[in-house]
Amino acid sequence: MLLLTAALCLTPQTTPPPEMRLMRFPSVHGNEVVFTYASDLWTSAIDGGYARRLTSHPGLEQKAYYSPDGSQIAFTAQYDGNVDVYVMSAEGGQPKRLTFEPDTDVCEGWTPDGKIAYLSTYGNFTNRQRRLWLVDPNGGTPKPTPIYEASDIWFSPDGQRVAYNRQSSNRFNWRRYRGGSQGVISIYDLRNNAYKELPHERENSWNPMWVGNSIFYISDKNEHTVNLYRYDTSSGKITQLTNYTDADIHWPNTDGKTIVFERDGYLYRYTIASGDIEKINPKIKGDLLASRPQLRKLGTMISSFALSPSGVRVVAEARGHIFSIPAKHGETRDLTINETGSRARFPDWSYDGKTIAYMSDRTGEYQIYTVPQMGGTPTQVTDYHGPSITNLGWAPDNKHIVFNTAGLALMLLDTSNKQISKVFVDPFG
Repeated sequence: MLLLTAALCLTPQTTPPPEMRLMRFPSVHGNEVVFTYASDLWTSAIDGGYARRLTSHPGLEQKAYYSPDGSQIAFTAQYDGNVDVYVMSAEGGQPKRLTFEPDTDVCEGWTPDGKIAYLSTYGNFTNRQRRLWLVDPNGGTPKPTPIYEASDIWFSPDGQRVAYNRQSSNRFNWRRYRGGSQGVISIYDLRNNAYKELPHERENSWNPMWVGNSIFYISDKNEHTVNLYRYDTSSGKITQLTNYTDADIHWPNTDGKTIVFERDGYLYRYTIASGDIEKINPKIKGDLLASRPQLRKLGTMISSFALSPSGVRVVAEARGHIFSIPAKHGETRDLTINETGSRARFPDWSYDGKTIAYMSDRTGEYQIYTVPQMGGTPTQVTDYHGPSITNLGWAPDNKHIVFNTAGLALMLLDTSNKQISKVFVDPFG
């Protein structure tokens, strides 16, 4: 069995970039916003400035929600190994564990009267659907609700109705999905045990937020991009509030006056009264442990590989780099040692054994590169702007490379002149 051990050196980041990215799950209360960054919870002023870290556990802390009065934050964490619901002061401090089921418990916010809502498969008729539960922030036995299928919930101002998705299809369906598990916003009347759905056709709609007589939500109804919408519960009128055509909106949250959301890795705020949209620019300074140089054993992290024609070496992908590894004796070569901030994938060895082809997203989209098998400067051989390249393989003439695309097309690349021709397209794709 081939075992690979290699040193992967990561360049330490001494100063944060001008604008932070990859911030997720924002929640807002007045002038404060809390969000997840690098698996920890951070809080900052909504106008920007330096963020303050609230948690530092190696596990993931996420889905944080301010209490109605802004004094506490409920969230999902892994402090004791299992995924459970916790609550802590909005100023920081030791979190208090509230759920103890062996199943995953996911925080979903607060009720208007101060209970914490969460989802769990515990006590449900199937482990494929999560039931809505309520628990007191001071602790005690959680109480089930009659909603057995729920995701991304929000209570009406009077606490008697719940707007929600019945399934978390925004987490498992592909973009612009149109099918049986589309996102539909449901409304359940807890007092009258009644159910209905917001008007919909084949679009996806997720993450409802109930403010007064309006339900705000995100949908890909128009633009083929997920935007923010408002549904008037009195008139039934639907209004599109944003008009993005590139990156989708994710994880919106509101305090009744401001809606915060993630888009393209950044955080934004939407002022309900005026319709103004502004980017939130918190500054994060921390020890950034994940970016420190470190040694890693990569033998268990290989995700694709190809055998050399002679059989004496193998080329493998591990942690976004391409390595040439001896079967018995010799050196291990990092063929993409200068490739940082990108991911190299799916290496393949030419039939004459001289060249390695692989994919890399260093330009922002996956393109095909070649590099001598002994190492050297990689050469980009495609500038393809169609549906994403998904895999590749050498032709026996050592000159052509075939590759597939996300559009289910088979393409042929001539590496001598970088010309690409279409071989076949699946008509049922």
